[in-house]
Amino acid sequence: MESQAILTKKDIELDFSAQEEEQSLISQIRDEVGAEVLKERRSFTTKEIIKHVFYLAPIWFVTEYLSNAALARTSVASTTVLSSTSGLFNLFASVLLLQDSLNMAKVLDLKHQASSTYLYLLDL
Repeated sequence: MESQAILTKKDIELDFSAQEEEQSLISQIRDEVGAEVLKERRSFTTKEIIKHVFYLAPIWFVTEYLSNAALARTSVASTTVLSSTSGLFNLFASVLLLQDSLNMAKVLDLKHQASSTYLYLLDL
């Protein structure tokens, strides 16, 4: 076995001044960027929040109702397959409406999603 010697503080003399300067610069840049982000943020008033809730609540209610109706009329497996492939339909719709771009990461994500759905179907 190797002998392990205890190192004392005077045995190790390292210069951390460059690291300290770098950390100082990084924190300064982070503070400047954070200040700009905070300037861009604004808080919503209660009236604005209520207005957005009234826009989103009916959509949420309809989707939950239709999801429960699908579960009541079909098997859990078919509902799971439909809901797990919804990302595919959402991406294609957003690409067709020119709201989103199609790149390799999104294609790989869709491939992963489709393969996991296929593996789920094999287990049934």
